[in-house]
Amino acid sequence: MDEACRILLAAKDSNDVAYLFLLANNLFKVVSAERVRSDATPSENEFASALKEVVLRVQELEGPRGILGQFLVAADLLRSSRADTKSKNLDQATKIMRRVVDARPRWVEGLQLAGDVRSAAGDAEEAVSFYRRAIAEGDTRVITVFQLTQQLSQLGRFTEAESEFQRIAHLSQASRAISEFAISLEQRKGNDARALELARDTTDRYPQDSSAWLIRAQTALQQQAIAEEGGPNLVDEAEECYRKANEISKGGDLSIWIAYLRFSARFRGPEETEVLVDQLRASPLSEKSRGLLTAQAYLSLREYPKAVASLTSASKAFPYDIDILSALYEAYRLSGQGSLALAALDPELGAEEADFLLDGGEEDDVAFGAD
Repeated sequence: MDEACRILLAAKDSNDVAYLFLLANNLFKVVSAERVRSDATPSENEFASALKEVVLRVQELEGPRGILGQFLVAADLLRSSRADTKSKNLDQATKIMRRVVDARPRWVEGLQLAGDVRSAAGDAEEAVSFYRRAIAEGDTRVITVFQLTQQLSQLGRFTEAESEFQRIAHLSQASRAISEFAISLEQRKGNDARALELARDTTDRYPQDSSAWLIRAQTALQQQAIAEEGGPNLVDEAEECYRKANEISKGGDLSIWIAYLRFSARFRGPEETEVLVDQLRASPLSEKSRGLLTAQAYLSLREYPKAVASLTSASKAFPYDIDILSALYEAYRLSGQGSLALAALDPELGAEEADFLLDGGEEDDVAFGAD
């Protein structure tokens, strides 16, 4: 894809709007919105810069009311909203796409993008409406059908989701994302055994994909919860999957650590979890993440003093971090040390003042007029 974009970029100064629109759509596929800017690769920075130029060029050629230019602006707002969830880019993208769809109600690309925008905004109902309109107008792209099935599933309309999914089910052998959705669909239908079969098949086909191993571990545990007595011990399988996922990610995936530590605390106990915590301390995760996860592991084991020690150490490195202070408050609270819990949220609050607040903030009764 990178090389294809470079070939197309050779004519980025073209006056052909259709060509520039094609170029912009290809650039969107290679410019990752999931990375923060400082983490972008050199090629991503190059393509991101080129994307801005092409969008501006299309707007210049079409004029302010041009449909293709408005489409590209909305697509870029959607892309950037994934990197900055607090921005109002989705609201702006929604307004633009409503204008685009009103102007060209049968344009499948516009309908599909409108669905993507509403999906990102959490409006699954409207997203479904846009995706179905796109399909009705002849959109046969796998991504549109896939997005439709995901939104239907999110709405709990599993029969409809399964019906739509049959259009692309044959592609699950070639797409990990479709495989993962097939697994989740079987789970939501209550077919946990079938879901586990699919999860095992996915790790066989994608043995170096850490998320595939993570999903298999979680699927195995879900099947274990309903397994009949005397059946296979799926806990061991889940543990091996967590270990494999962590190994593939080189200990750098926060979501894997969270699930792995939670599993260990629940199924393996203090000794094995302590070994895992030692591995966590040596992981490439940030110091803050290591401190919070270590504390969470100890809280799961009800080893409150160790949790407090871990968080106290982390708070020295990040003295005003709300996540660490909140976790420290929770550790003290669970250990029954209320005054220290309040002091954790306000380091300048003394123990006596904290006790005073815990007592309701009332002084001992004193007779009116007493000295």
